[in-house]
Amino acid sequence: MGLFTRNVTMLILLALFLTVCDANDANTKVHVNITNDLTGNSSLAVHCRTRIRDLGDQKIPHGSSFVFIFDQNFITKRLDCNVHWDQAVARSFIAYDQDRDKYSE
Repeated sequence: MGLFTRNVTMLILLALFLTVCDANDANTKVHVNITNDLTGNSSLAVHCRTRIRDLGDQKIPHGSSFVFIFDQNFITKRLDCNVHWDQAVARSFIAYDQDRDKYSE
């Protein structure tokens, strides 16, 4: 394959890749709200992260919420969280998954 043909092929592949990213709503804002509705006025400790961003430890008092927004793109498709309360109970969950949580406007 000649140099010209290889360069044209690479440009076509790049254009297709960018089109696919755009078709998947690249850079869509995702809003996540985690509310502490535990009984007994327990505080909820939360630690969430995407593949490229760690939101750090958050302490949510009873009756309060932790709200954050992140950009969904071809890298950031999922938000994982760990929570614990009463110094013993711990759970992990996927707070957001692009494939699971699709919506239409």
